[in-house]
Amino acid sequence: FNLPANAKCCHECPDPILCSESGPYCYNGLGQNNRKTYDNFRRMTQELCLQNLQFDDDRYQKGECSVNTGPPAAPINCDDPNICKGKFAPPQNLATGTVCGPASSPKTHKSYCDMVKNVCKQQGGVDKLGAISAIQAKAGPCGAGPSTDPVLLAEPVFRTWSPFGPCVFPNGDCGQGRKIRTRVAVALDNRPTRNPDSTELEEEESCFKACPQINSYPQCPNSVICKDVFPVCGIIGTKNAKTYRSECELNVTACQEGREPYVLYRKECNASDDGTAGRLCKNGPKIVLVKKEFEDSIESCSSAEVPVNSCDNLLCESSTSELCCRATQFEQIAADVTCYNSETGVYEERKRQVFLSAKSCECQQQIQP
Repeated sequence: FNLPANAKCCHECPDPILCSESGPYCYNGLGQNNRKTYDNFRRMTQELCLQNLQFDDDRYQKGECSVNTGPPAAPINCDDPNICKGKFAPPQNLATGTVCGPASSPKTHKSYCDMVKNVCKQQGGVDKLGAISAIQAKAGPCGAGPSTDPVLLAEPVFRTWSPFGPCVFPNGDCGQGRKIRTRVAVALDNRPTRNPDSTELEEEESCFKACPQINSYPQCPNSVICKDVFPVCGIIGTKNAKTYRSECELNVTACQEGREPYVLYRKECNASDDGTAGRLCKNGPKIVLVKKEFEDSIESCSSAEVPVNSCDNLLCESSTSELCCRATQFEQIAADVTCYNSETGVYEERKRQVFLSAKSCECQQQIQP
């Protein structure tokens, strides 16, 4: 099979320990409930992913498929012989004879299966046992000295990724930089848990912001630096709105064209957003909703949302950022403000708020600080 570029699940294995082992695995239920033998555990999970099939812990077993072998039945308790099949089938070197394990509290067991049953009871039952990725042991009886085998560890539980932080530039406040997002890992039921790698807790992506003094084609990077995929609907100069894979791609493209980029909103463009006519200064003003809120030690006040006309964020037909859209005439719109008095516990409508509403817009030279 050739893995598609966007099939991330086909590159990730649900159990890192089993994925590192060699040897065949048999899976029951692929396609029309037929069994198939795979070269190793990783290959088995990859092919299931490619066929859009959900991986099931109860439908595989170590070793090649035989004609009369079906999937191991799910164990009903810790003494069920089926508990030693599937995920907790003994490794080839521990299939026979006594073993010393588990690594967290080594003890001599007459077989690997007896050890699995004992661990199941210590964990509190079959359901709790499923959180363990593998049970480490060594062949033969335990010696007199302390075990040097790795401790039996559960997989960590990862929280949701944070949003990407702001673009951080190595020099100044523009050019090529990087942004970072993070997440945390927690232990499952306070069990000994594997320490996650730094790559599992932090992700880094490239970003770009054109510098005014180098905003020319030869100084602009290739959009290949923009690896993250967080779509934005944006405009370059006075072009039509277009969906870009990320704000980074929008900024790089604008730099290459020597124009100013604008982010309209942070998602794919709506089907009706096929032009910029409604966002040009000469066609303004546009209607926006505003409200007034304020509070002090005694009162908490707010007005209803009021529609007013605004020239803010409308575009000027210029290849530079020297012009901006400003209101040239205004009218006043009044709104009632309701206040809650925390001392009396009474709502009072005794204040008025005046908003300025633009009557016309014009592109003007920006005022330099």
